[in-house]
Amino acid sequence: MTEETIKSRAPRWMRVVLVLSLALNLLIVGAVVGAVSSGKKGGPRMSDVSFGPYTAALSREDRRALRRAIRDRSDRPNRAAARENFQTFLNVLRTEPLDVAEMTRVFEAQGALAQARQAAGKTALLEHIAEMGAADRAAFADRLEEVLRRGPGKRP
Repeated sequence: MTEETIKSRAPRWMRVVLVLSLALNLLIVGAVVGAVSSGKKGGPRMSDVSFGPYTAALSREDRRALRRAIRDRSDRPNRAAARENFQTFLNVLRTEPLDVAEMTRVFEAQGALAQARQAAGKTALLEHIAEMGAADRAAFADRLEEVLRRGPGKRP
C-alpha cells in the first residue's frame, strides 16, 4: 500500500476572506492610481493626489501651489519606494508556486503608501485653505458649490 500525502489547506472561509480582502485592496489602490494618473483634459490634474470636488473648485494657480506644497512636504511618500513595491509585487506574481502571504504583505505595504500619500495631500490642502483670505475662501466656496451642483468631472 502506498502512503498518501495529506496536504493541509486553509479553511474555505479563510480563503474567501483573503480573496475579498485582496479584491478590496486592489479596488482602493486602483482608485487612487486612477485618480492620480487620470490627467483628463480640463479636469484637475494633481500629480500627487486629488480630492475630487475640492481640487476641482480650486483655481489653476491654487492647484499649482498645492502641487508644489505636496511635492515639497517632507512627509510625502517616496515615489521610488512605490515603484520598488510594484516591482516586488510583479516578482511575487511571477514566482511559482505563488506565495500568497508575501503577495498580501506587499499589497498591504502599497495600501500604506497610498494612505500616507493621501494624508500628506489632505494636510497640504487644509493648510492651503487655512492660508486663504476671506474673499478667496468665499470664492472657493462658491466654486465648490458649483462643482457639487454640476456633478463629478465638471469644473465651473
